[in-house]
Amino acid sequence: MDVPVRVKQARMLRYSLEEHGRLENLTRSHQVSYWLLPESEQFNALQSLIDRLAERYGGPTFEPHVTVYCGPIDPRQSPATLAQQTLAGMQSLVLRSRGCAFSDQFTKSCYLQFEPDEKLHTVYERLCAASSVVGDYSLNAHMSLLYTTLDSDARAEIRSSLHLPAEVRLTTLCAVLTPASVTCAEDVQSWRLVHTMELER
Repeated sequence: MDVPVRVKQARMLRYSLEEHGRLENLTRSHQVSYWLLPESEQFNALQSLIDRLAERYGGPTFEPHVTVYCGPIDPRQSPATLAQQTLAGMQSLVLRSRGCAFSDQFTKSCYLQFEPDEKLHTVYERLCAASSVVGDYSLNAHMSLLYTTLDSDARAEIRSSLHLPAEVRLTTLCAVLTPASVTCAEDVQSWRLVHTMELER
């Protein structure tokens, strides 16, 4: 499957530096995030779940992903080049689920928590080492399912209704430009994809 098309179908637009400004214009307001996306069948199932939760509980919709690293933008360093040089030949990963969890953080209102994974941590360390400007991101393997504010009744309702996979296979790496702080639906809608690469099977 053509990964950029799959991501576009999930409502993310490819970011054109020529049309929207050069990276140096975004260094203060944005950061670059490196995501891992599930394989196609799981991507579609999880996307449907995220869409249903967003409609039911009043949050924005977004792509199912695991953020492996994010940090400041260095206009001298292309996210695409960094990913290609650092992670060439990387194999797909399988993460084991610990189940559903909740927090008061907007971007982790409801999320799927994963077991720590040595291969995922290696990817995180490689991206940290290769980034010319290192941020303070700390890896905590999870996949957010809802961005909103939930009371205790809503959390209980969600917990009782969710049927989540025991494992998730991650097969695609994406580099995405996001606001430095994501606190509302408008911030989510401003995400822009700058690079995708398939991982080895």
